[in-house]
Amino acid sequence: MVEPGHVVAIVGMSCRMPGAADLEKFWRLLRDGRDAIGTAPADRPDIDETAGFLDSASEFDADFFGVPPNEARSIDPHQLLGLELSWEALEDASYQDLRGARAAIELRNRLAEGTGMALPSTLVFDYPTATAVATFLGSHWADKSTIATVDDQIAALRSLLATLPSAGEKERLAERIRATLAAALGEHESDADGARAAVEEASADELFALIDQQITR
Repeated sequence: MVEPGHVVAIVGMSCRMPGAADLEKFWRLLRDGRDAIGTAPADRPDIDETAGFLDSASEFDADFFGVPPNEARSIDPHQLLGLELSWEALEDASYQDLRGARAAIELRNRLAEGTGMALPSTLVFDYPTATAVATFLGSHWADKSTIATVDDQIAALRSLLATLPSAGEKERLAERIRATLAAALGEHESDADGARAAVEEASADELFALIDQQITR
């Protein structure tokens, strides 16, 4: 995101759109007001008959980018398009050769959108390979997913308690929750009396609020 008052010069562009394989064709498509919706390719029979499709989306010059053909066939098509579009944007900017230059290509907007994570601006420098990026995302996403799962379980438990007809059953479960919460907080015998008293006097809503607070720390 550009900060207010900062100026960014767009010196090169590239694109892939349905009915337009490059910028020139895209501008022409807009100028003429043509509809880019077309018939589905023959190799995609399991989707809607008509939609917006990229021309030659499956064509990738693996030799040009130094990617083994077998590996290219297993790479996400979005990544292959990213390689092609990055190169075309550099060509559009009239850059001939960046070997040895202090330059980088950063593709993280879709990652942030897809994962819901606030990714660091130095991501591509700190994790320069696809494997490193995947490891970084996996470690952070696992933590987030675990929290979400625990939150879901707490919500389910709250709903379950509301359906119990017996006050004795509710009290029995509440006692187990108190013990579990005390263990999760790592209380010691020497300092647990005050905390235990507060937990024992807490209402069900207060207990759940405290659990939520500890999980989301």
